[in-house]
Amino acid sequence: MKLPAQMQQTKIVATYGPSLQTPDVLRSVLRLGVDVIRYNFSHGKPDEFTRLVRTLRGLERELGRPIGILADLQGPKIRTGELAGHQPVAITTGQDFFLTRRAVAGTARGVSISYAFTPDEFQPGARILMDDGKIGLRVVRITNDTLHCTVEKGGGLRERQGVNFPGTSTRLPAMTAKDRSDAVAALAAGADFLALSFVRQGTDVKLLRRLLNAAGSGAAIVSKIEKPQALDNLDDILAATDAVMVARGDLGVEVDIERIGVLQKQIIGRCRRAGIPVIVATQMLESMTDQPRPTRAEATDVTNAILDGTDAVMLSSETSLGRYPMETVRTMATIAVETERYLRQMPNLLADPYPLESGEDPLTAIARAAYHASREVHAAAITVHTLSGRTARVLSRFRPDCPIAAMTPDPAAWRRMSLYYGVHPVRIPASRSSDHLMEQAESWAKRHFQPDQPAHFVILSGQAQSVGATNTMRIATIQTMRRGRSSKPRRG
Repeated sequence: MKLPAQMQQTKIVATYGPSLQTPDVLRSVLRLGVDVIRYNFSHGKPDEFTRLVRTLRGLERELGRPIGILADLQGPKIRTGELAGHQPVAITTGQDFFLTRRAVAGTARGVSISYAFTPDEFQPGARILMDDGKIGLRVVRITNDTLHCTVEKGGGLRERQGVNFPGTSTRLPAMTAKDRSDAVAALAAGADFLALSFVRQGTDVKLLRRLLNAAGSGAAIVSKIEKPQALDNLDDILAATDAVMVARGDLGVEVDIERIGVLQKQIIGRCRRAGIPVIVATQMLESMTDQPRPTRAEATDVTNAILDGTDAVMLSSETSLGRYPMETVRTMATIAVETERYLRQMPNLLADPYPLESGEDPLTAIARAAYHASREVHAAAITVHTLSGRTARVLSRFRPDCPIAAMTPDPAAWRRMSLYYGVHPVRIPASRSSDHLMEQAESWAKRHFQPDQPAHFVILSGQAQSVGATNTMRIATIQTMRRGRSSKPRRG
């Protein structure tokens, strides 16, 4: 672990791909600040994922800290079909263009799409966007298997480009057969998180939850918010999910781009209120795919996401395909540390914005008390004993100024906590003695901080080592361990 002034509280999710294929590069980005590795099943295969998990578990043992593994399911993504001769075509503004569910070789006049729509799903005037909004169509008329459109914004079209129908409610399933197969394979390999794409309502999340339960898995579900319906049903989704991803790519196509900044802030705020970890994703340092330095706007984007209260920031093509994966991670980590330094100077910026509610559950109440105690005594850290990781997650919601050392004997909880803001998971042996738990917390504090001046630590534990048993708070003072400059604590 690093010293409190340098300790990175914001978590970094990096997407795996050709740029991270060698163990040496993977090891480097993990040492530079990556907490979770994302595997995109839109482009990957189960056997490759299984090999990646094996590699990461080996690096986990070597580095002595958890590495969260996130399997991102493709979801019911609609794409254009093959083009004649597999060559791109030019579509001109003002021309006629069709989309059909029939298998045809695409031309500049029209293409097939991967969605077997029915005519009653669309109305004349409906908008259609292709290739992340680069090409825009407007429906003129509908026949049994074809949407006849006019081109409002032309451009070059390649094969297998994404198709979005903003403002139209489609009958796509929550999970495809491929998603189910990939999910089963990911769970068997040992995924810690499953990301569900194009979530529209809480029942979509419950479908995946049933699959997890059938597999006997405790993996966490990350619901990707990228459809307008998800915004309308966000409370329902938050009640069913374990985490949320603000997937700004498809969301920025499905809703007006001008709304994305405000929607990001609103989603993060509602996630924090519900105590649900949240990731901000898409184009955070996009220019670093090809350049060794980010733009000013990108650096500011990462800063603002952290100031909004996100738990994690995510890298996509920057680390999966980019030329500078290590420089990108180093840049993101540096931005995070600088932003967190500012937050410590402005302690009320992310301070507990939620008033004490009548009937608050005991765990939230004691987490709130620990948060306020840590501020009053200027605690060096809060140590938490947890079996499931829930105590650490609830405490993280309050965004203490100091790090949270979350001690658990459970390897699944240890890895899940890699996504929680400010939480630094620590593996400990199982213990049934509350006195022994207190001794472990004090021992950890002495090993990692070794203060030159007396330092205060807030310690949370339970009388019994069982899920939901956290009921004791103690403030311990660690006396001077050595004179002179303190040594740098280990990350752990």
